Amino acid sequence: MRALRRPAASFLLGCVALAVLTFVCLKLHLSAPVLFLLVVVFVALDGSFVAAACVSLVAALFLQTFFASPIFSLHGADSRHALRFLLWLVTAFVISRLVIRARRREQNLKLVMDAMPALVVVGSSEAAGDVYCNQRFVDYTGISSANLRGEGFQSVLHPDDQLWYESEWQRAVSEGQPITREVRLRDRTGDYRLFLHHLFPMRDASGRTQWCTTSIDIEDRKRDEETLRHAREDLARVTRVTTMGELAASIAHEVNQPLAAIVTNANASLRWLAADPPNLEEVREATVRIIADGNRASDVVGRIRTLLSKKETQKQLLEVDDVIGDVVALTKSEAHRNGTSVQLELAAAPAVVLADRVQLQQVLLNLMLNGIDAMHDVTGSRTLTIQSRPHQGKGVLVAVRDSGVGIPAEHLPHIFDAFYTTKNGGLGMGLAIGRSIIEAHGGRIWATSEQGQETTFQFTLPAGADAS
Repeated sequence: MRALRRPAASFLLGCVALAVLTFVCLKLHLSAPVLFLLVVVFVALDGSFVAAACVSLVAALFLQTFFASPIFSLHGADSRHALRFLLWLVTAFVISRLVIRARRREQNLKLVMDAMPALVVVGSSEAAGDVYCNQRFVDYTGISSANLRGEGFQSVLHPDDQLWYESEWQRAVSEGQPITREVRLRDRTGDYRLFLHHLFPMRDASGRTQWCTTSIDIEDRKRDEETLRHAREDLARVTRVTTMGELAASIAHEVNQPLAAIVTNANASLRWLAADPPNLEEVREATVRIIADGNRASDVVGRIRTLLSKKETQKQLLEVDDVIGDVVALTKSEAHRNGTSVQLELAAAPAVVLADRVQLQQVLLNLMLNGIDAMHDVTGSRTLTIQSRPHQGKGVLVAVRDSGVGIPAEHLPHIFDAFYTTKNGGLGMGLAIGRSIIEAHGGRIWATSEQGQETTFQFTLPAGADAS
């Protein structure tokens, strides 16, 4: 019953409108057929074909009954009168059907816009063009379609975003190029949230520019990403501390060597000063060696402090070969203790990338230690090769290859997964963190291996000018 109320009300209003128009047309001698068609159109706009068809039949009855024009008379021998009357009735039905179909398409489009999980605004670049927004936009901003003309979408933008948006909007509409950017939009309470905003300019058949904007709320996602980033950095730092703990003996040996050399040179200097006459030339040379050994020890301690420091990610332009040199120096004693020979095959021209030095050092340190550990049980030659070479013209490719026993084929697809390890006592986080670091720098990391043969870990980084 409730579904019939609206069509019944439309039918009754249509009949009342026909009665009023009939009276007006009879009094003022107006053309009734056209006015009656307008009534049929207005009834059809309500969306019920049954109501529009019934009103069309009533209109035909009114025309036949109250108007004396022979065009609408079914009496007489001239069949053209009946044909014209029938054409009017068919015209009324066709118009009703077309109007209802267009109305339903508009309603379906509105339902789709309201169901979208985004704020949607559609409009025309013309000053007098209509602007439409979905219900989600109205609920968030408190602004309806009628209030979007003039300043329009800019009225809900954060003041710092309005200037660039106006220039970008004009450029996008004139060039027909879409734009995507993060913006802050004001809600009905006056607070701002972060949205991912898309603007799509379009041209209709007549050449007029239409545009559509969608804005997706990413405030909570951004907060989660920031929290995840901090957690990932903390986990990466814990992994670095764990790795440095495993290297404690090698680090102690690395620092002890220059310290022992300093003591030896200092004692020699005292003996040469006590001679008669003092051998000042030997003292000077010993002092130079003391300074060099002191700087060497300081460099080792500096690398350790840098790796263990807790600070925000700081990307800067740096040469990959310099980072490789830092890590090779840090792992030299560990390689020597395991009987491993480290070979460098570096690119002829230095490759400059935009990266965080500490994070890049962590990736290389983990790959080199894994390579040294993989050759622990090898009886023959143990060689760790580090290569750097240009990649795809601009970027750089770094490879760490060992002569170990290789990685079984069933393990290879999972070695970069978190908590997946092939080593006894391993955490399974080193390679997973390394992959996240390389991907965050716009690169890619992978491994190749054959059972019983060497394993190669490779990663790419974009050139400094192209890095994201």
